[in-house]
Amino acid sequence: MPVGLLELLSGLQQAGLCRFTIQPTSSGLWTIYMEQQQGAAARQTPQPEKAVVQLNKAATGLGLSIVAAKGAGQEKLGIYVKTVVKGGAADIDGRLRAGDQLLKVDGQSLVGITQEKAAEYLVKTGPVVTLEIAKQGAICHGLATLLSQPSPDMGRSES
Repeated sequence: MPVGLLELLSGLQQAGLCRFTIQPTSSGLWTIYMEQQQGAAARQTPQPEKAVVQLNKAATGLGLSIVAAKGAGQEKLGIYVKTVVKGGAADIDGRLRAGDQLLKVDGQSLVGITQEKAAEYLVKTGPVVTLEIAKQGAICHGLATLLSQPSPDMGRSES
């Protein structure tokens, strides 16, 4: 760590301008979120940006590997993109990334369900799929280390 950085960051944290979350299995890389907030809103956890993505999976499938997890401040399981498979519809489209949270598939909520049930919903979709997502939801919910861990062998969880 560069000389003086710890003192600078400590001062910012004490002033309530930033906060730090320890990631025990971090590779040493930093993710920084900055936004201007006022008053009590400054103490709230930043929320991920939501988006709607429509994919045509007819020829290639969705090409997603998913994982279920409960992040900081969440009461229910969330479904997160673990990897985007090269050549799949999500890869070709380019808008989905590892760490994005899948909120809905074709209007069906994925919040609070198991990984297996979410995979079932994703597989049963038609040739055009509409996904509601929270961009980089895993990082916003303190689950960044989840993306670097090997996936458990639970049968086929790609769709």
